[in-house]
Amino acid sequence: MATPMALGENKVSSLPRVEGKHLTRGKILDNGANATVFKGSLLYKGCSIKVAIKVPYFPDINKIENEAKVLHEVQGAGGAPILFGITREEPYSLVMTYCPGHTLGHYLLNHSTDDCLHAFVNLYTAVEELHSRGFSHNDLHSNNIILHKNSSDVKIHIIDMGHAKLLLRDSTDEGTTLDYKTLLIHANEIVQLLDNSSKYEALKRQVQGASHTFEGVRGIVEIMKTVLAAACPKER
Repeated sequence: MATPMALGENKVSSLPRVEGKHLTRGKILDNGANATVFKGSLLYKGCSIKVAIKVPYFPDINKIENEAKVLHEVQGAGGAPILFGITREEPYSLVMTYCPGHTLGHYLLNHSTDDCLHAFVNLYTAVEELHSRGFSHNDLHSNNIILHKNSSDVKIHIIDMGHAKLLLRDSTDEGTTLDYKTLLIHANEIVQLLDNSSKYEALKRQVQGASHTFEGVRGIVEIMKTVLAAACPKER
């Protein structure tokens, strides 16, 4: 399978760069397996902007450029951070927009059942947006899914494109299969939170029998939409 490097070396030279003197690191947002992510600020066109700064433990300019190229290509699809650039100085770091909110795991434990169903529907949409830009994520665990709820909706941010890969044209591409498999895991996490009400019976059966394919996850989403519509009927 092709990797992000297959985008072409010409993409590297077009990637934006950030001067370290324009960056200020703040608190740690996450200590991941391969990097620490800081909340910070960037002096950009005369304004101070909130950013996330990803600093790998063992900086490898090739890996950093690969992830930067993915961010550059997807242009925010799936709520992905927008790339500001790679630092010019070592240690090389990724500078991108800060995505506010909480991880999926935190969200599911602290919101209503309907909120959780709505969140999964939006997550599915976000993943499909990413696929439509030609990439699979390949690491959709809870900490890589950030949710920000406002008064009318919940915004999804899919972060950490370090394992993202270009998709093949084949619908059975192993990248999408892995993404759908992980979505099914999250659907099961939500099902565990549901009560024994009959309104959830069809959804539970669908999740239990679904395949880790587009069709399997799409079927779950359609039933979730039906449950949500029944809970909030439109005024006649």
